Amino acid sequence: MDSRSSLHRKSGAAVVREAGGVFEDISNGIKDMESELREIAAAGQEIEAQVEELSALVAQTEAISESIAERSQEVADISDTQMGSVRMVADAMVSLSGRIRELEQAVNKFKL
Repeated sequence: MDSRSSLHRKSGAAVVREAGGVFEDISNGIKDMESELREIAAAGQEIEAQVEELSALVAQTEAISESIAERSQEVADISDTQMGSVRMVADAMVSLSGRIRELEQAVNKFKL
């Protein structure tokens, strides 16, 4: 019986060593997963920071676009005003040209 008992002890010890190795592998796997999860969490935080930065840039671009649109409207209004002034000057020139002709005709009557 001693030989059987010794055999069972050796075989039980081998099972315990094997189980210990399996548990060590599981523990190492969990540590690896934990490390990967930390990397994923860090990457998520980086992405979140980049999204916030991108959102700020989009808001800034929107504000600039609105400012440009307002300035464009101001330029258009000024152009309209200037065109009105140019038309008034052109009308005045046409009127003056007509009066100059009238004066020339009146002067020509006295020359004869």
